[in-house]
Amino acid sequence: MISSAHDIPKNSVLKADLCVIGSGPAGLSLALEFKDRSEKVVVLEGGDLMPSEEAQSLYDLEATGLPISQKSRVRVLGGGGRVWNGLWRPHDEIDFQSRSWVPDSGWPITRAALEPYYVRAAQLFHAPLPADYPVTGALDSARLQTACSVWQTRISIWQLPIDPF
Repeated sequence: MISSAHDIPKNSVLKADLCVIGSGPAGLSLALEFKDRSEKVVVLEGGDLMPSEEAQSLYDLEATGLPISQKSRVRVLGGGGRVWNGLWRPHDEIDFQSRSWVPDSGWPITRAALEPYYVRAAQLFHAPLPADYPVTGALDSARLQTACSVWQTRISIWQLPIDPF
């Protein structure tokens, strides 16, 4: 069920076993992992069903460090999935590695550790499986590697197995 905070009485307390912040593809995927379980899940989204200037104004701030494009973030049901319009691509091995020329690079997990989650997310969003992406290409060399991205037709949150009303 989807409810607006405007419809919840002031000073109400929402009780849940799991609270997911954000309703983008990652947040919804996580919440849906609990769909058929006994735990109560609440997904908190900073936006509404449709983008609004009021919700987006929360991004009006001065950022330090890495620049963030305001167009890359949206406070709306569906989150970043509404911005990226169906871009689907697993991370590359190098994304997880520490690189001296990239500040704060390196992840504490491996690409292989994410593989089962990529498979489940692909099934959930009706996207290609990680194995469907070519790893090497005819143009590969020591300085150039071929990569493949899949652009699906716009992924709609309404296609997900949730009851939006």
